[in-house]
Amino acid sequence: MARLHVAISLIAFSLGISGFLMPDLESVHLYVSVSGSDQNSGRDVGHALKTIQAAISRLSHPDVTGKNVFIELMQGYHDLTSTVNIRHSDARKVTIRANGNSEVHVTGGKRLPTSLFKHVTDSGILRHLQNEARNKVVAARLSDAGLSHLWDLSDYGFYKDRTAPMEIFYNGAPLRMARWPNEGQGYINIASLVDGKTGSSFTFSGDRASHWSQESDLWAHGFWYWSWADRSIKVKSITASNNTITLAHPPPFGLRTGHFHYGQNYQYSYQDQGGYFRIINALSELDEPGEYYIDRTSGILYMWPPSQTEGLDQHDVIYASDLAHCFNLDHTSNVIFEGFTLEACRHYGISVRYGQNITVQRMEVRNTGSYGISCLNCLNVNITGCDVHHGDGGIKVSGGIRATLTPSRISVDNNIIHSFSRETAVGSNAISADGVGIYMAHNELHTGQYTAIRWSGNDHVMEYNHVHHLCQNATDCGALHTGRDWTGRGCVVRYNHVHHVLRLHPGADVRGVMLDDQYSSVNIYSNVFYNNDVHVNIGGGRDNIIQNNVFYEAAKSSMQVDSRGVPHSSNEQPLQKKLHAVPYTSALWAKRYPKLAVIDSNAPDEPRGNEISRNIFYNSAAPDFVGSYTNTHWFNITMNHQAAGPTDFFDPAQADFRPRCSLSKFAQSIHFPDPVPLHDVGPRGGIGPMYKGHVAGSRRDVITTKRDVPAPCTTHAPSALTPITSYLPDGSHANTVKNTPNQGCWFDVEICPNDHGFTSGLQRDVDGEKHLNTGINESACLDRVPYMVTHCGSQSKFSVIYGPTGAMTLGGFGCYFAQYGCPKHGSYHVGFIRDKWAEQHQNAAHDENACLSRALAEWRYCGSDETFPYTSIYLPTGRRKTAAGGCWIYVTKCPADPTVNIPHDLFFDAWGATNVGSDRSSTACFQRADDFWFRCGRHTDAPVTAFYRPEANSRTVP
Repeated sequence: MARLHVAISLIAFSLGISGFLMPDLESVHLYVSVSGSDQNSGRDVGHALKTIQAAISRLSHPDVTGKNVFIELMQGYHDLTSTVNIRHSDARKVTIRANGNSEVHVTGGKRLPTSLFKHVTDSGILRHLQNEARNKVVAARLSDAGLSHLWDLSDYGFYKDRTAPMEIFYNGAPLRMARWPNEGQGYINIASLVDGKTGSSFTFSGDRASHWSQESDLWAHGFWYWSWADRSIKVKSITASNNTITLAHPPPFGLRTGHFHYGQNYQYSYQDQGGYFRIINALSELDEPGEYYIDRTSGILYMWPPSQTEGLDQHDVIYASDLAHCFNLDHTSNVIFEGFTLEACRHYGISVRYGQNITVQRMEVRNTGSYGISCLNCLNVNITGCDVHHGDGGIKVSGGIRATLTPSRISVDNNIIHSFSRETAVGSNAISADGVGIYMAHNELHTGQYTAIRWSGNDHVMEYNHVHHLCQNATDCGALHTGRDWTGRGCVVRYNHVHHVLRLHPGADVRGVMLDDQYSSVNIYSNVFYNNDVHVNIGGGRDNIIQNNVFYEAAKSSMQVDSRGVPHSSNEQPLQKKLHAVPYTSALWAKRYPKLAVIDSNAPDEPRGNEISRNIFYNSAAPDFVGSYTNTHWFNITMNHQAAGPTDFFDPAQADFRPRCSLSKFAQSIHFPDPVPLHDVGPRGGIGPMYKGHVAGSRRDVITTKRDVPAPCTTHAPSALTPITSYLPDGSHANTVKNTPNQGCWFDVEICPNDHGFTSGLQRDVDGEKHLNTGINESACLDRVPYMVTHCGSQSKFSVIYGPTGAMTLGGFGCYFAQYGCPKHGSYHVGFIRDKWAEQHQNAAHDENACLSRALAEWRYCGSDETFPYTSIYLPTGRRKTAAGGCWIYVTKCPADPTVNIPHDLFFDAWGATNVGSDRSSTACFQRADDFWFRCGRHTDAPVTAFYRPEANSRTVP
């Protein structure tokens, strides 16, 4: 029902944008043909105009004003000689489209006829080329194609919008500026720093410096210090004798030595990131098909064609980019782009500022220097059914008014955006979204060096997207990524498939969704994550909800959480600046985001209010659901369930993660919704211009061989092996220390100085059984220690035993161990010993936490041997903690499942140890508390506790 409501809302939303609720005006058609003339009227095919700009200028003609205008582009390549500027703000619609769905290309470049290219005969150039390239490279003088300005290289990378130099495209695909290492071979490590981290000189290993020292316009692109910050920088000089490079200026974050090793970078840590680069724009490195070099002094293009046959074919289409922007719309309304290919623009393909009622549909936008489509400070925009690829960024949108939370009504839906970070890695995203109320749905976003969706602002919805193969050339990255803002609230990530986001380079982990640097209040639910490094990250933020997701096969862990803001305790300045830039305490904001309104008085640096619940997960290599940090005060991690294996899902190879087998019962008990199927995500219907015959997106690296019948369930019978129980009886086995009847609550008194009437030996807790039910409640019985200490005095010594299970504890004064021995250090003493060291050095006789922490420390000191458990007992309260092997479950009662009625309330989780690794993972162990509580009927008066003894830790549900 919820999804139906969403679908109906989106239909209304889409109609509101694309229809514009415009008046029914008379229409005029203006025809533009590559063989036309701007002196023509353009009113019919026989009198077509030649340029789009001429058609735009006709909008003010008396017989066109007041009418909707269709600018009909006839078949062919329309090479723009200048940017098409549109400033149109009246009520009529202007549609620029391919006439009759014919094949139309609008380019910001010039075509280079194949007849211009000749084999290289210049001996000086031939000496500069590698041997294998000398009879492969062809050359053309660009001025012969009418190109007089060759557009120099400039810095790009790390959120710096790239205006590309002149680039070359061959049959619709970009060629690569000649470089080393070659495509797919990685980077060169910096070997040493000549003038320190903040300098600009470094050395490297290899034998190519002698070639590079002869280059006249050499550049380097690298991850100079961080693997999340790339930058291209001109090379000032090379000293071949000692392999030293000096850059024109230091990189923004400095330099460091590198540890890049192609194909095995997964093993390198955060500290080993950065410090690697590649050389670009080097004639001497024009050594493989698909590379080119432009000599900006002579004006000659050198190219090794990528075709499989020798030489060029007369039908090859070769373009050089020339214009920065192809279409520029400023304060413009009611414009539609439809059905053609736009390409070879050095900056943006379509650039809109302060636009309203803009539609871009069924377009192919490719081979741009920066974003294919940019619409900033816009309202009522729909970008749909487009194929955007091989740019430095896909689609950039912003709009809405944050102060009033007025939505932008921008929709980016049903698009394929891929190969979108062709040169720039960090900051050239598939979708960049900023403002209020941007809707991003049913897109396929894949194959990028860094992030697919980078968002900021409020109330955005990201749903039904197919997102995969991201973060391919950088680390500390998220496929969906945002950060450093407490105020960007109201955003939703739901019903997406996110997969194959893996760390391939040295550095920090990469994630499916990354909430970086204390970003807060995102609702992430009902997504399917699989085959990622980490599925979701909460980087110190607050009030995030992670619920009802499938997390399958994380290389590291399903989730990461941390408290990175707490050490600063200074309310980090960027966060405070953003907080006070919005009216977060106003009536409107306080009603919409009540937790934000009181953040100043609610320890803003602490990651409070995070809810991680009702997710299902399976990891064969990384058993933990959440990494090592699990502060329950800040992160409520509850009712998440680990599958026993791949067969607990219907068909993971088909991305069909419907629960089955042992997982299905848990899913039913919490009403886990069916995961969104793969065929429901990504584009619906055709994509790109009609002439290309495009259909919805790919399913690569997901679908293998479809199973006709699901694989058999493969849970195993529990192992009969049980770790040694504690010497101090805890109810898991018969009490061999103290003999008591099997009913009632008992005191075994050694010393009771304040009451000589308390004789030594066993005495029944008659008063407690009568008034506190200690005879039928183990916890109530053992909790009688403080009463006895008060009654008998601080120097008393006694035991309390619960008859039905034999569970017992000690009471009196001091901190004690119950031990089996310490084999690593040659001791095999069995029994109770006083922890004198802890009493002397940690005040453990008076500090319960200090005393109880000693069990784990001593067990590890003695070798962490499962056959030699250690229990610490704090005698003033009788509290105890055991460090040993295994996951142990304490069930007080189980009304809904009589099969759980075992001889003792505390038992080893043999099934969990065999099937989900509960004896090896605290996450798996603590999840079993949820399992048993659900299995036993979810009664609040029947809690279940899971004890993970290898960490001497526990969790109680509810």
